[in-house]
Amino acid sequence: MYTLAVFEFIEGWYNPSRLHSALCYQSPNQYERRNLHHHIQRLDP
Repeated sequence: MYTLAVFEFIEGWYNPSRLHSALCYQSPNQYERRNLHHHIQRLDP
């Protein structure tokens, strides 16, 4: 039970919001939003 709660916390909140050095110190959520915005701008003439 506690193992599942810890897993859900890590995967549901901690990992998506923590800063990653490989992503230029952005969270995965920030990185995905910026990449998506960048790709949409490139596709829009």
